[in-house]
Amino acid sequence: MLDSLLRPKIQKHLDGIIKRSFLSTTHPNTISVLGCILGIISAVLIYFQLKYLAALFLLVSGVADILDGTVARLFQKKTATGCTIDIVFDRLIECSVIFALFLISPEQRSLVSMLLLVGVVMCLTSFFVVGMLSYNTSEKSFHYSPGICERGEAFIFFINMIIFPKAFQLLGYIFSSLMLITALVRTTEFIRQDKLSNLSTFHESDE
Repeated sequence: MLDSLLRPKIQKHLDGIIKRSFLSTTHPNTISVLGCILGIISAVLIYFQLKYLAALFLLVSGVADILDGTVARLFQKKTATGCTIDIVFDRLIECSVIFALFLISPEQRSLVSMLLLVGVVMCLTSFFVVGMLSYNTSEKSFHYSPGICERGEAFIFFINMIIFPKAFQLLGYIFSSLMLITALVRTTEFIRQDKLSNLSTFHESDE
């Protein structure tokens, strides 16, 4: 939700900054790899309970996730390979962070960690299925279906789970619930629109 609301407002300013920076000569895949490395380092730092440093690395990793796509779009460097590694690296970071958070206290955090993984799977399944079956009118490599929980919300929840370990379970239940609600709303909305589209096509064929 935050991505959909805030991204258009800051994108023009971000584009101008990137065009005048060293990133204009940097390949987006390099930024993606760097972001993934930082995200995995964050997971390692979480395990060693260096929470503020872990949160910082995860935040910078999130910034890299924004920059790689912007650089690819601005300088005509969008490729199927770039899109693929971006998506895979995002999931790798998320799974690494959840696993590291789980390892801090496996007995107490097992249920919440499992719910987080279930939420991620269901949310992303709905996202990619709707993306594949929808007509793409965005600048991204596939149709972008907005929802309550997007990448921005994930980083906010993860960073708060890292910094406030006592609130891990509460935050985990809230975040996993929001992801499941996102998947449900996204799926039902797509089904509704698909039915309307089919109905419209049916009426046109009758004329």
